[in-house]
Amino acid sequence: MLFLKADKVPITKIWTFDAAKLPWDPQQLENRNVGIPVSYRIVNDANSKLGQFALWGGKARIFQDDGHQSTIFLGEDNTNLVPVGEKMELYIGDSRDIVVTQRKMTDNQINIRRNTKEQIVLFDTDEEIVARIENFKDSPAVLTMLQHIPGQWDMEKCTLDNKDLKLGADYKKKNAGTLEFEIKLPARTEKGPAVKELKMHYHRRNVRP
Repeated sequence: MLFLKADKVPITKIWTFDAAKLPWDPQQLENRNVGIPVSYRIVNDANSKLGQFALWGGKARIFQDDGHQSTIFLGEDNTNLVPVGEKMELYIGDSRDIVVTQRKMTDNQINIRRNTKEQIVLFDTDEEIVARIENFKDSPAVLTMLQHIPGQWDMEKCTLDNKDLKLGADYKKKNAGTLEFEIKLPARTEKGPAVKELKMHYHRRNVRP
């Protein structure tokens, strides 16, 4: 029984790098290239010709037009109920066309507090992370990047290609310790891959040894 049919629903292909799950430096691995999860995103809203009611959960199968009046099966995934205004992401596999190399450039203790025995009891940190993103694809791509900062913290400066990023406008908090960036990557050129560089300079507060 057909419950819903919608034509020309916008579907966005998304690559997701989660800094808590994937290696930071692929060059240190034998493979030298880490697969980044790929999914297709559908937003349940009016702009997508949806948004009238929640989308049921279940198994979704994804096909692509092959240009010869037939389709190619790309993959399948299970999804939960998708409320109005929320997004559905269907995982189809990993890609090695986008490479992320991330390093912690600075990690210092500052504002150190000691007890009467001169033992460190609390301190703040001064940390800087740099992530280099390379797109080897012949077409543009969108990378969702998840960064994690535990505990109490504040961002001193965050940039993409030396352009200041603002929380709320350019990236968002998924929860107290998780930041989500959506980075648009141009296609590669004859000179090589398209490159973007994300920098985060932040402080963690009241850290215990």
